[in-house]
Amino acid sequence: TNDGKIQMTLQQLNQITDRAWISAKSSSDFYSRNTGYYRTRIDDFEASWEEVDKSFNEPGKYGDLLKMENPLKAEMNQLNLNSMGSDEEKICAIFQLLKSKVEWNEKYDLFGRAMDVVLKEGKGSNADINYILISMLKDANIAAIPVVMGLRDRASVSILYPSLDYFSTFVVGVVKDSTLSFIDGSLNYGYLD
Repeated sequence: TNDGKIQMTLQQLNQITDRAWISAKSSSDFYSRNTGYYRTRIDDFEASWEEVDKSFNEPGKYGDLLKMENPLKAEMNQLNLNSMGSDEEKICAIFQLLKSKVEWNEKYDLFGRAMDVVLKEGKGSNADINYILISMLKDANIAAIPVVMGLRDRASVSILYPSLDYFSTFVVGVVKDSTLSFIDGSLNYGYLD
C-alpha cells in the first residue's frame, strides 16, 4: 500500500508430508530486490542467478579458492594415479590421502581459509576440505565443481529472488562415467553418492 504497510491474512496450513527426510514448513518470507529512498539512487541486489554464479567465481572469497593449485601435489604424485584403471579408483585414493591430512572440525562453511593454515593445523571446515578436494581432483584431470546448498536452519531457496545468502555450504560434484556424483570431503566414512 502507499502508506508502507503490508496486510496479510494467514491460516493454519497442514504439513504436506509425513516423511521425515523432507523438510516442510509454513512461513511467509519477504524479499527486497533493491533499495532506494525518495530522490536517491536505486541500488539493486543480485538480480539473476547468472550474477550469483558470477559472484561465486569472481576473485575474492570463492573464486580464488576454486582456482588454487593443489596444495598436496607432492603427496598426490606418490599415489601413482596413472597406474590406476578407473576414475573411481583415483577418486578413492585422492579422498583417502586428503582424509589422512585434514580432519573435519564439524563446522559447515561456504568459503574457506588459507589452505596452508588448514594443512598446518590438520583441521578444517567442510569448505576448507572440499576446496582442497576440488583442487586435487582437477590436478588428476577429473572434473569437479562445488554444488552449493543451504542447511535446513536457513531460509528455503527462492527461484524468484536469487542470492548467495541462501547457501551455507557445499559438496563436490564429480563427473564419473558421464554421471554427476557427489562427495563431501568432510565425511569420515563418505564416498561417491
